Amino acid sequence: MKFSLILALIFLPIQIYGQIYTIQVNDYQSNGWEHVDRMDPFTDEKISTVSKAAKDGPDTSVSRPVLFIRSNGDIYVDWKRFISKNRFDQPLRYRFDKGEIENTKVATSTKANLTFLVIGENLKSYLSFIKQIRDSMTLAVGIEDSEGVEYVAVFDLTGSSKAFSLIEEEGESPEVQFESIQITKTQLRDLETALSLYEAHNSRFPTTEQTLSALLQRPIVGSDFENWKGPYFRSQQIPVDGWGNPYNYTSDGTRYVILSLGADGKSGGVGVNADVSAIGKLYWGKNVDN
Repeated sequence: MKFSLILALIFLPIQIYGQIYTIQVNDYQSNGWEHVDRMDPFTDEKISTVSKAAKDGPDTSVSRPVLFIRSNGDIYVDWKRFISKNRFDQPLRYRFDKGEIENTKVATSTKANLTFLVIGENLKSYLSFIKQIRDSMTLAVGIEDSEGVEYVAVFDLTGSSKAFSLIEEEGESPEVQFESIQITKTQLRDLETALSLYEAHNSRFPTTEQTLSALLQRPIVGSDFENWKGPYFRSQQIPVDGWGNPYNYTSDGTRYVILSLGADGKSGGVGVNADVSAIGKLYWGKNVDN
């Protein structure tokens, strides 16, 4: 089962002098910046993206990497061919202009072969990073392969102040928001585990009509639970998400989507308002398309 999040970079509202910030991507196409809107296929959320290809640098043999900034908070570099051939055992190195060289953790997305530029829970460092994108002329990013060969991409950041904006918002403290997101992520993993156990006995998932309560009590709707051996969930009740809202569960018995609508309880959104989901399909069952 895949645990799908609308965030590859952990994007949280950031508190500086009591303020909370989110990223707003602008419809701007100039100075090398490209703007694209797309709909997320699982949540129907509209995600805006601005990107910029690397200019000539010490090594652009990796198909001219592209720096992406998305309205849902993701910031990453697409290394294309290089990432598919190497594992990242070394930290990613970057620096703005001629400043100090910084190291950070590296994480990859197998779905799109992407390397995230900033990973972690240090909110102040994250805000510092995106502010430097707007305030600097260049960004150099480098990674090493297993043999110690370093690949470097250099980005001209001219026009970044028009490509995206930092928006101040009011809301809960970042600590409270982070805790709510973590609670939601943990609960989704627990529900995925319970649904896997349900499937192992019943060869199907509970349907939308049977609801997630089928993990606790034998369903009274349908006839595909003869081998029910629950309860499959350790709690005595199905949890609500980190903001106190019930999860939206849909399933035809062969696939499912569990959805939290984020802090605002509405579809779509960015930051803590972004939807968080878990999706899965039959593992033991047959005749299910890949």
